Amino acid sequence: MDPLPGALAAIFRNPIMARDATIYPGGTGPGIPLRVIARLPDEITSFAGARVVSDTLIVDMLASDAPDLAAGDRIDMNGASYIVQGEPVRDAERLIWTAELVAA
Repeated sequence: MDPLPGALAAIFRNPIMARDATIYPGGTGPGIPLRVIARLPDEITSFAGARVVSDTLIVDMLASDAPDLAAGDRIDMNGASYIVQGEPVRDAERLIWTAELVAA
């Protein structure tokens, strides 16, 4: 038996590592509770010779909690709503989704 899925589930249950969120597939309808790990890296973009630093919001979630995650899905967390921007990607083991979010 592969111990990786159980270990990942324990990380996502950890209140220090992950936070509660609700996903709305397609942006509407009944929400599905899940846990996400949020990262807020600065993104550096070059434009016309200038470097622009912008905030980004990247979240990781268990693929089993959101098997059909797609661009346009809404995720609510910490009292704010976000939209999945672009196509989310899964890790090599196909266990974790990574998605970029923008404010709704």
